[in-house]
Amino acid sequence: MEARNIDPQDVEVLPPEGKETVLLAGYKVTHVQWTAFEAFIETNCYTDACRIAGICEKTLWTWRKQPWWDAAMDEFIRRNQDRFMARLAKNSVKIADGLINVAAGKDKEDKTANARVQAAKVYAEMGDKPLINRRHDVKIQNTTINAGVLNIDKVRELGRDKILEIVSGSVAPPQEVME
Repeated sequence: MEARNIDPQDVEVLPPEGKETVLLAGYKVTHVQWTAFEAFIETNCYTDACRIAGICEKTLWTWRKQPWWDAAMDEFIRRNQDRFMARLAKNSVKIADGLINVAAGKDKEDKTANARVQAAKVYAEMGDKPLINRRHDVKIQNTTINAGVLNIDKVRELGRDKILEIVSGSVAPPQEVME
């Protein structure tokens, strides 16, 4: 069965025009593999993707476990997140106005107030430097070690390399960080 044409604007992870293979994650990805990947992105169904690409499901499952598939998927997700963020940025005034209206109680009978607040929250949590940062940084909490309890404020002063040495067990924590 012949593969359907998938709009490059929808997928945005395609090999260069006219090339049979493309190098991705150190792997030469063939036209059939790209067709299967694109079909999976479009249908979100292994069976349909296999039918469109003309391959068996075992082949697709094998490809799905290869680094090129993960690299293509990561790139696809990254580009769609960028596109989503751009659309939110273009509408940031509307988002802010909606949030202000909800906070001011202007829409007392509005059943979409919660959805608008959640949309504003999503906007504030997006991007590399979000207004609301819920990303977890690696934090070491006060931990009991066989030598005692670490003073977390003093541990922070040690620096990343020294902390990694302590965590790996290659060196003991210095006495000044012990309580």
